[in-house]
Amino acid sequence: MIFLVGCLWLDMQYFLHLPKTAGTSLLAHVRANLPPERLFTVYHGITRQDFKYYRHLVRPETLLFGHFSFGFHEFWHDAVPRYATVLRHPVDRVVSFYRYCLWRPEHPMHPIIVNRGLTLEDFVTARITPETNNLIVRALAASYQPLAVLQDRLCDLLAQAATQHPVRRCPANRLPTALNNLKYFNHVGSIEKLDETLDFLLLELGCGPPMTSLTRENVTGDGTTEISEGTRRLFESENELDMELYLRCS
Repeated sequence: MIFLVGCLWLDMQYFLHLPKTAGTSLLAHVRANLPPERLFTVYHGITRQDFKYYRHLVRPETLLFGHFSFGFHEFWHDAVPRYATVLRHPVDRVVSFYRYCLWRPEHPMHPIIVNRGLTLEDFVTARITPETNNLIVRALAASYQPLAVLQDRLCDLLAQAATQHPVRRCPANRLPTALNNLKYFNHVGSIEKLDETLDFLLLELGCGPPMTSLTRENVTGDGTTEISEGTRRLFESENELDMELYLRCS
């Protein structure tokens, strides 16, 4: 382990698992190929207070894998973070997310969809979760700094009062920030080429090629042929920032 002035350098890799981008399948194969002490998963909210606990659990050369956002490296005082992620076409991701919520009674969105009788279009236009409005840009432009978090929450409350939507539109100025933060990503994969992402993660961590072939899990279908052109344009409008980022990365 190498100590630098004012920062703890752990030589870690951060895999930002965007929901409905085959991250569950990828994680299953990472577990099968990576020693357990080299993998640390994060699938719940993280605060600065939590970090005091996590700091003692993470070993050098660890892969941190989960539903965190860009900026997670700030907890570790990592001056040169190395991120990786997998992208999916924004419309396909939103359709898959709705189906997942509808088919999983344990998901928090399930009773909202069922009790309100929300169609796919209703679910997206009601804007009741950030998942349906530029989630990729939100995640890539995020910050865990206390002042930034507080400012974002205040803006959310003002927008909720003004628009009656539970979630405000992702501000357009987040896109340049997200694009700039991509310089910290040494791999941006695609759902169609998961094998390449698995190869990258294992080789990056010095584990050699995978010992198993990658198969998909938790699949709900992409729905590309089951929505009208008008619905597709509507979803693209609700996720216009994600669309631009996705196209630039394709």
